[in-house]
This record gives sequence, C-alpha cells and structure tokens, in this order.
Amino acid sequence: NLGLAYNKANRQPEAIVQLEQALAINPDYAEAWVELGNIYHQMQRLDAAEGAYRHALSLSPSLEGIYYNLGNIALGRGKVQEAIAFYGETLSRNPSFADAYNNRGQAYEVVGDLQRAMGQYQYAVEYDPGLGGAWFNLGSISERLAQSQIALSAYRRARDILSQTSEYQVFANKAQQAIERLEINDE
Repeated sequence: NLGLAYNKANRQPEAIVQLEQALAINPDYAEAWVELGNIYHQMQRLDAAEGAYRHALSLSPSLEGIYYNLGNIALGRGKVQEAIAFYGETLSRNPSFADAYNNRGQAYEVVGDLQRAMGQYQYAVEYDPGLGGAWFNLGSISERLAQSQIALSAYRRARDILSQTSEYQVFANKAQQAIERLEINDE
C-alpha cells in the first residue's frame, strides 16, 4: 500500500522500492507484480513492465487486466496481431471491458480493418457511454467510412465528455473541428 501511495504522489522510484520489498516478502503476490508493471509502464520501461506483467500472469492467469496491459505494450511496439490477441483474452475474461474494445479497435485500424474497428468502438461506447476517447475514435472511423451522421453524433458525444477534463481538451477541440467540418459538408 505504501508503494501505491508513493506512485499516486508521483514518486515512482520510492514506489518501486516498496513494491520490491513487498515482493521479497511474498513473491507470489500477483497484484503487486501488476502494480510494479504499471509503474514501469508509466515510466516507459516497457521491458521491465512486460516482465512484471508476465510474472503476474504466471501467478494469476485469470486477471483480465494483465492481458489488457500486455496488449497495450504490444500495440505500442507495433506488434498489432499480438495486441489483438491480448485484447481478445481480456474480453474473453471480461466481455464488458470497454477500454479493451476501444484499444482493439485501434489495433484493427492499424491493420486497415475499418469495419471491425468501428464495431469495436461501438462495443466500447455501449459498455461505457462515458468513454470519450472511444466516442472520438467512433467519430473518426465513421467519418473515414463516409457515415457522416454517425460520425457527427459520435464527435458531439466525444466533445461533450472530453471537454470536462483539461487534459483531454485538445481532443475535445479536435472533435469540435470535426463537427464543424461535417456540418459544413452537410449543407
């Protein structure tokens, strides 16, 4: 818990020390391995993060979040098919994991499977209607597929959700620009 508190206070080196001490006491504590992996991932130490996640997976293969995290690392490294498989494992364990649908949609976009990507984004917003990034992605893919009414509606939802958080304001602005572009084209 001290490691988690340090991480929350953006004191990652101290968090790592505390988690490593906890794992020295109980090396079979899968959740501590996951947290250690999360911190390494935040620090962009992807090899260390992947190692921690894989260790956690060996201890507790039922934790769907581990597969999701491994999918994110794989997607970030351009290993798209591996990412898709990890997101699939996540969803087989938790079929309502909206972020996994969203990220699998992004992976499908990378390989050019736009219809599947759109379906993933639709699942994401169905399971979590407050997931602004998924609404933005749904708007973008719908626009690319020339489905302007779906795109317009999705961008509006994205703008409304994303504008509520300052760190997502850039995407809220992009959604607004897309709305204006689509409205002009509809005239």
